Formats: sequence, C-alpha cells, structure tokens
Amino acid sequence: MYGQVLDESPLDDQWMYIERQCSWYSDLYALRDAFDRLNHLDQKILWAYADILSACASYIGLQEYVKQTELSEAQLLASYIEENYAKELTLGIISTELGIGKTKLCETARKNFDCSIQQLTRQRRVEAAKALMTTGNMSIREIAEAVGISDSNYFVKVFKGATGYTPLRYKRMIQKSAGSAQLMPPELT
Repeated sequence: MYGQVLDESPLDDQWMYIERQCSWYSDLYALRDAFDRLNHLDQKILWAYADILSACASYIGLQEYVKQTELSEAQLLASYIEENYAKELTLGIISTELGIGKTKLCETARKNFDCSIQQLTRQRRVEAAKALMTTGNMSIREIAEAVGISDSNYFVKVFKGATGYTPLRYKRMIQKSAGSAQLMPPELT
C-alpha cells in the first residue's frame, strides 16, 4: 500500500507531470526508467487502499482518545474516596472496587498524595464535616455518622487531630463568627 504507484490515466500524461515537477533532477533518464517500473493500479484498488489507511488512522486516533480519557490510578482513588467517604472504607474494599492491588493503592497514595489511604479518607471526612457544620444544625453525632464515622468519640479525635479544635468548639466558633462581624481565624478557612 505504501510507495509510489501510477493510476489508470494515460502514462504519457503522468510522465509529463513528473518531468515538470522534477525538472531540477539531474538524471531524467534514470528517473524515467524508475517511473516505467512503477506499479499501475486501477482506481478501485487505490480507493480500497485509501479506505484501509483511513480505517487504520481512525483506529489509532480512537486508541489515543481512549488513553487520554482513562483516569490514572491516583485520579481513580481520589474520585472513589470523594464519592464514597461516607461509607465504610477499608483498603480491601477500595482495592476490590477499583480492581487495583492493595500494595499498588498504598504506593499510589504515598506517591501522589503524600499520605496513606486512611489519612486521605480522614481528610475528606473532616472537610465534609466542616461543610456540614457551616450549613446545617446537625448534632456532632449526626455529622460524624454523615461523614462515615459511626463512633463519635473517634470522630472527635480525628477532627481535633486535623483541625486543632474539637468539633463542638469548631462549630461554636463558626456560629459565633457567622452571627458577628468578626473574622474567622485563618485555620478555619
């Protein structure tokens, strides 16, 4: 399919075109000899070759498109945690759901997020808890359950470790700052 070929049009016309285009070439006799040895293909075969090449090019383009739209393992992990942080999440559950080995998941979290999967999950849960504290009137226990932590004592420990404040103190500070003209401390923004 590759290389030069001649079509069904008169050979003399094709040669005159080549001769005009290659007038700069020093050995037109050798060029004519090479021209005479080219294959002559009818139009149907040329169109068939063109269709095959077009199909190949489309396939390659589609393959590249698919590669570009596939999420990386880090993106899959972050997306999964984002969508499922309120559920029970263990390394085994995440590994099974994503179809990625546990070791590979741990490496991905460390390499891309500089933390463990458990830390990544806790960070997302704390962020969700903060949002719930600013938008609703839920109790700390209800917030803990809403973000996937059923033990409210553990939730207090996790929240304080991440923010430096107990959830109740954080919630009161938010309510106080919302009710007054005071600025929120930088660590609360």
